[in-house]
Amino acid sequence: MQNEYAVLKYIKDNHQTSQRKIAENTGLSVGTVNLLIKKMVREGLIKLERINGRTLHYILTPKGIAEKTKLTYAYLKMSYQQIIRIKKALERISTKYKPDLLVFYGSQDEVFEILKTVAADKKMRYIVVNKEKKLEDEIAKIQKDILPLVVTWDLDMDERLSKCSLNITNVNILEEI
Repeated sequence: MQNEYAVLKYIKDNHQTSQRKIAENTGLSVGTVNLLIKKMVREGLIKLERINGRTLHYILTPKGIAEKTKLTYAYLKMSYQQIIRIKKALERISTKYKPDLLVFYGSQDEVFEILKTVAADKKMRYIVVNKEKKLEDEIAKIQKDILPLVVTWDLDMDERLSKCSLNITNVNILEEI
């Protein structure tokens, strides 16, 4: 689904191209692009027009445009479902552990943005920590009567946390969805 979408999107924006350029810009192999284009031509999603002996013009058909729209919708729907799963997982672990403070420990990516938004909406206190040494510094600053819960979402941070000398509760949010 994602591969087909990537090829359709690239062709929509770049009619006069090559399979090699499509592969370079979508991250797919030339062989995969070749197979996908043959399949899409068979299905009537793409039309090929020969400009000269070596150059092809790729045209998205109305059916191809409709398929691209359908794939976009499916991707958005799937993404939104993942956002809801992450939101519910954060709510569940907050109920289970009842932390006074969430410590978001990981890269500032899309998952981080979702966690930060949910925490703000639910009026949960949180801090953000990115580096191993900083985690120990930040935890040391927390008052002794405050119960922190470290929330991670990537394996690199889980590995760093396992090497950390702190005795704190931590949860990988992705294992909870």
